[in-house]
Amino acid sequence: MKPEVSTVLAAVSGLISREVAPALGDTYLSEQLLRSAALLGAVGEEFDRAAARRVQENQALRRIFGQAAALVRPREPDLATALAGAADGSDLDDLRVSRLDADNHHLRALLIRLQAWAEAEPTPAAQVLLAAIWTELRDSTERRMLSMSRL
Repeated sequence: MKPEVSTVLAAVSGLISREVAPALGDTYLSEQLLRSAALLGAVGEEFDRAAARRVQENQALRRIFGQAAALVRPREPDLATALAGAADGSDLDDLRVSRLDADNHHLRALLIRLQAWAEAEPTPAAQVLLAAIWTELRDSTERRMLSMSRL
């Protein structure tokens, strides 16, 4: 038998919520246990989607960078080179969450540079790029939401 992480966390969370916390009555420790049970549920949900969410976000950023490289090149060739290099990257060779997070931090730092450039550019193309950046920032926030935060 191979225990699934999400299943184990849900079982422990349920045990704490249904049996352990109520047995302590209305106490500070009971409240802390109920909060811990909720956190275990959130951890289980995040564990299940961790790699997929990070790959989706990294791919979305790389698409933006691929589209932006040609726009940026005439004015900021160094930034354009960094964008093109990042756009050609892939996460599929290593799906460890720590690696995906490291790539995401690098991509987000590059996104900040790109956004600063676009905000200083008074062109319609730069405005379209800014809209794409803000759309992805909103989408990434929604991807990170937990089901319990929708209640």
